[in-house]
Amino acid sequence: MLFHLIKKDFLLAKRYVVIMLFVSAAIPLFILWRAPVFTGLVSFLSTVIFTELILYQYVSLAEAKYPEVDALLCAAPYTRSSIVEAKYAFFLVVFIICFIVYSVLAFFIPQIGKLDLRTVLSVFLFCAIPYGVYMPFQFNKKGVILLSSISGR
Repeated sequence: MLFHLIKKDFLLAKRYVVIMLFVSAAIPLFILWRAPVFTGLVSFLSTVIFTELILYQYVSLAEAKYPEVDALLCAAPYTRSSIVEAKYAFFLVVFIICFIVYSVLAFFIPQIGKLDLRTVLSVFLFCAIPYGVYMPFQFNKKGVILLSSISGR
């Protein structure tokens, strides 16, 4: 059942998924061209952050465009926790896709630099912590109101 919710997120962002695949391949190449010192950790980190941010924001925008869909999803046989789990799984799937794209690039262009397990896990940790903090605000409307009142808006 989780697969269908992840598939829903990819279908919502179907135009941007293909674009982001090309962008996730272009960012390491651009960093190799402009600043070859930063290939490896910095290149992979910027690829993951940019790809995750753009895709998740587009999915959020598409879901906010039709607020009644959230009520229909809750009325469907999906529990609220499975919807939240699908959001985190979407993050993980996009991370794995970024890793695969980067690894393929590193195989064909050795100057980019191969990733070791420590680098991959540190990038995952660095990206998962802010995402884990941001996600509850996305599902808790009172949290969003609280956050906007703290910022003075």
